[in-house]
Amino acid sequence: MRKLILLFFSLFLISVSPSFAQTQMNLPVTFDDATVNYGLVGFGGAEQATVETDPTQPTNKVGKVIKTSTAELWAGATITAVVANVQTGFATNIPFTASEQKMNIRVWSPHTNIPIRLKVEDKTDPTKSVETETMFTGTAGSWQTLEFNFANQATGTAAINLSFSYNKASIFFNFGTTGAVAGERTYYFDDVKFGAAGGGGGLTQMNLPVTFDDATVNYGLVGFGGAEQATVETDPTQPTNKVGKVIKTSTAELWAGATITAVVANVQTGFATNIPFTASEQKMNIRVWSPHTNIPIRLKVEDKTDPTKSVETETMFTGTAGSWQTLEFNFANQATGTAAINLSFSYNKASIFFNFGTTGAVAGERTYYFDDVKFGAIPVTPPPVVTTPVTYCQFALASSLTATTLPGNTLRWYTVPTGGTGSTTAPTPSTATIGTTNYYVSQMSAAMIESIRVLIAVTVNPTPAAPTVASTPINYCLNATAQALTAQGVSGNTLKWYTVSTGGTGNLSAPVPATNLVGNRSYYVSQTNTLGCESQRSEIVVSTKTIPATPFIVAVPNNTLQPGETVTITTTASAGNSIEWYRDGILLTGQTSNSVVVDVDRLGTYSLKLTSIDGCTSTSNNVVVSGVERKKLFIYPNPSSGQFQVRYYSDVNNLSPRRLAIYNAAGKLVYSSLNIMSGAYTPINVDLRRNGNGVYIVHLMENNGTVIDTERVMISH
Repeated sequence: MRKLILLFFSLFLISVSPSFAQTQMNLPVTFDDATVNYGLVGFGGAEQATVETDPTQPTNKVGKVIKTSTAELWAGATITAVVANVQTGFATNIPFTASEQKMNIRVWSPHTNIPIRLKVEDKTDPTKSVETETMFTGTAGSWQTLEFNFANQATGTAAINLSFSYNKASIFFNFGTTGAVAGERTYYFDDVKFGAAGGGGGLTQMNLPVTFDDATVNYGLVGFGGAEQATVETDPTQPTNKVGKVIKTSTAELWAGATITAVVANVQTGFATNIPFTASEQKMNIRVWSPHTNIPIRLKVEDKTDPTKSVETETMFTGTAGSWQTLEFNFANQATGTAAINLSFSYNKASIFFNFGTTGAVAGERTYYFDDVKFGAIPVTPPPVVTTPVTYCQFALASSLTATTLPGNTLRWYTVPTGGTGSTTAPTPSTATIGTTNYYVSQMSAAMIESIRVLIAVTVNPTPAAPTVASTPINYCLNATAQALTAQGVSGNTLKWYTVSTGGTGNLSAPVPATNLVGNRSYYVSQTNTLGCESQRSEIVVSTKTIPATPFIVAVPNNTLQPGETVTITTTASAGNSIEWYRDGILLTGQTSNSVVVDVDRLGTYSLKLTSIDGCTSTSNNVVVSGVERKKLFIYPNPSSGQFQVRYYSDVNNLSPRRLAIYNAAGKLVYSSLNIMSGAYTPINVDLRRNGNGVYIVHLMENNGTVIDTERVMISH
């Protein structure tokens, strides 16, 4: 240190002229009191030593020291104001006593596992000094409160002398390493205090469970055997979580690992209390991330004051490479060749060994993470609650599978009952193929403990084809009486009827189409099988057609006649429709024109029916053509060749027989017949061709002989 002392005398002094209102600096040094004259004096390549705003908390002031790339291994900064070129140090001496010889400082470092040295001295006599050193083991780029125990002076330096006045301090970052080796680095420090750090200077001592997440706990890791790069880092799989990180290098020993401990004044503090092993409770569990699988992980616990009192056990990491698995360590089963657990010992420090028994040269450099170091067996996470089977019909729109977890837990989905990689995204089953597909789901606790997997069977049932329907459209005429629609499904299936092509509610009763409006209307029908699967819908189009305008018919010149006369019945029917004439409701075959001629042989009630090209009909009014009553015999033709008709008006309902008698000029009866004349002018056909020419007398008589009427007929062959 003689060289260092001489250099102190030749330091370039940075003078900060204080305000007259400012007081001299004293412990604790917070850099925040505007009435205090704070200052820093850098040396050895760390001359850029200033009071600045805390880079992690803008409302806080801290000391900033830049150790440049040309810095000496002993470069650092003195905590002092300079008044009139004199380093003023602290206003009062540091109150060391025989039992109180510690100080603590909060330090921010850009890298971890580096030595930080603190030196205190007499500001008027630099030969009166004492130095000590501790390790910064916090996460790179974070704050850690360090404790400096001056009862343990640095190697090669003077011990504390309680008769001296110590009233100035200097801090050395990464002591023993030059800037040329480390490169330029920036450090911050704050809260320079007298006294022990209490396990981390305001931080509490670590204890189980170790989560690495509590900002009030002094966490730390100490790597060994080629795993010295052991730090507390951000979880690479969950940015809001902190975990332990251990790099087992390619030169690592087979026993390389990391001790879970903070280091205060060069002492590994371990856990605040003993691990509470009992005769029945001798297990611990740790969540581990490994880049490869099927490797042994060893855990050792020991007495932090007596490393000969220890117990080790081992388990296998069998999880998927590059994933987390919670491992259980049973100290009732000690590792081969190691001591059994002794419940009379105090176990209060733990070390973890990744891929124990394999050197870095064999395995290559590997990075491991661990978290949630806990006492006790792995808690059992119950499986999620599911509904199974889940059934769908073929080609139906499926939803993502669901399961119910405990609060705070998350689901993991698989397609295999064991192994494989779980997904946090619920699968949506395919319904393209008939059959059953098995899915599996577990739940992961907040402690990353996974339950067993439960099965969800997804069954896709067949969907029937759409039912068969008659060719459409089905035609009806306006206001016609319609029949219920029909369709043909598979035997045992149920038809459902709709008025829309999709959606809506099906009706089991077949609809009867409405025909009160002209136009087309679609109906739809599906079939549902016994598995509840519904087919596509078949469309049935019902077309309602217009009917022709009602025709009107009239008899010309009148609607009564006698033998030898005719009337013509005509219509005003519109073109484009077919015409049918009816007499007394019987179709008159061949009568398709707009008129029909009626004589006494065709007396009756006439009507006309129009039929459109769509088959819709309308019927005209009725026209009755009747015979006019004449009390005389009508003979036609007269004269004749011997064949002629005799007609006489008779009541339609008269069923009494009447006799027709014909005499020649000599008075001889040449013809006689008995006739029922029930029509208006029922014809009596007479054939006298075998008789000679001449005039014949024709008598029509009642059956009792009373003459009704007499006429003459001329026969000429």
